[in-house]
Amino acid sequence: MAKNGSLDVLIALYLIPDLARRDFDACTRLVDDFAVSTAGLALIVRDTHGEVHVKETGDHAVRNGLTKGARLGLVMGLFALPLIGLTVTGGAALGALAGAFARRRMLAGIADKMREALPPGSAGIIAVYGHPHADAVGRVLPNAIRTATAQIEQGSPGELTEGLQKASAGLAG
Repeated sequence: MAKNGSLDVLIALYLIPDLARRDFDACTRLVDDFAVSTAGLALIVRDTHGEVHVKETGDHAVRNGLTKGARLGLVMGLFALPLIGLTVTGGAALGALAGAFARRRMLAGIADKMREALPPGSAGIIAVYGHPHADAVGRVLPNAIRTATAQIEQGSPGELTEGLQKASAGLAG
């Protein structure tokens, strides 16, 4: 992705978690094949009891071999803004420690935000990717019953959160 390019924040909803998993895997393959650059990718499932679980996360940083503590930095930034700089640019040891803490906060933040959007027994995908890749990402999410996208400028942590809120609002109605 270009350093100062636009990013899309996409939320896709699924009535059937297996279909969400299939689309998530297809999106992950695009990233693995370097056809799409992502700043974050998460598969979220709300079980039949109403509990929300982040089943899997992935991002382009993982494919570039960054440390375990920094690998979810931008996605975590959506939910733990004060930690984004620490998680992405900190040293390896400090990044791993901050990453573990931020991951817990990120998982809780995703659960809170997705609880309203997902009915029990359903799933969702959150993807943050370069705007030029919107068509490619859209093609690998054919099973979504509803999607919403917000565009933000890359590198602005405040805009990441705002983009997620805008995309969430786009699902209402």
